[in-house]
Amino acid sequence: MMRKMNPVRIDPGPGIPAICIPLTGKDLESLKDQAKKAIQEGADLVEWRADYFGDQSVKGLVNAARILDQEAGGLPVLFTMRTREEGGERRYTPGEYQDRLMAAAGSGYIRLADVEAMKPGLECRRLITGLKEKGIFVIASSHDHDRTPPPGVLADRLEQLKNSGAQAVKLAVMPKSFQDVVILMKAVRKFRKAEPGIPVIAVSMGEIGAVTRVRGEDYGSCLTFGTTGEASAPGQIPADRLRKLLEEVHEELETYRDCTLCPRACHVDRTKGHKGYCGEDRRIRAARSALHPWEEPCLVGENGSGTVFFSGCSLRCLYCQNQEIALGNFGKELEVEELAETFLRLQEKGAANINLVTADHFAPGVASALRAARAWGLSLPVVLNCGGYETVSALHL
Repeated sequence: MMRKMNPVRIDPGPGIPAICIPLTGKDLESLKDQAKKAIQEGADLVEWRADYFGDQSVKGLVNAARILDQEAGGLPVLFTMRTREEGGERRYTPGEYQDRLMAAAGSGYIRLADVEAMKPGLECRRLITGLKEKGIFVIASSHDHDRTPPPGVLADRLEQLKNSGAQAVKLAVMPKSFQDVVILMKAVRKFRKAEPGIPVIAVSMGEIGAVTRVRGEDYGSCLTFGTTGEASAPGQIPADRLRKLLEEVHEELETYRDCTLCPRACHVDRTKGHKGYCGEDRRIRAARSALHPWEEPCLVGENGSGTVFFSGCSLRCLYCQNQEIALGNFGKELEVEELAETFLRLQEKGAANINLVTADHFAPGVASALRAARAWGLSLPVVLNCGGYETVSALHL
């Protein structure tokens, strides 16, 4: 299910995140050329990064907005003036920033606007109210190009953005490690659980944070940015590849909706909290992760096998030595990014491999966690330690 783009709003509901392609042209010709490419790539909307544009006069920006509206083929245009302080191309005084935003909104050629809600000296709520009165859908944003703040700061920042009066919030940060990426995804999950009706756009920038650009449907980000050429922020993915990755994540999540992962083929909708024959819903659960020295000698190495014991099982053998785990009565819930983090911690401890014990009923999520961990530096071989009761399709995942 592709997320639908309303002309004046971004939908926080389920589905594949909308793809927004930034336009960074410095003149009208390059701007028109980028708009045509965005249409060809099937963008859901375009972001006009007006801070890149050469003519910064109010008249020049309004004229460019008019031409872009004609060239965009009906795509909604998100008007953004990213300031130097938040990773953009220019410095604007609060007055310059406000005047240009209001002029663009008043022109009738844009439908959405990005407002840097943390900009010093800006009367943020007043500006957002004025934009909304002109029928503009407003995204309150905050960008940190130097670091990822701690969880408490991210939670406070999301709350501030929500309280700005905007219809949607955007949070972008720069990770220094995979742990920073996990911090952002956890913060967004927590916010979305508390505020399910508020659309959230969240990005962990750079190559390390690329997983946040493709797993929005899973952790709660409803829009992602792709490119057709020049990127407007570190880590943006070409739009054609991005769409394929988004569809893969969607298919992963849909697999649990009518579950046939094991030969039991119970057809339970595990996305709504219902448990399949394995005793589990779609949320990954693991009972233990540790270096395990009692596996076969070829798997142990010097320090032990990096073993993850997953809760639940589709076999239910009467003689099971891990019965408490297999019956699903014991274990901790893990999001995909947390499982990826677990794999990397086992590697740091000197594990000889990553040993997945009875993981088949969580195969889509485990496969995604492995892909994320690989992107973050996992180099160990992976062992699928199964009961021999798997479907070929699950093994292909």
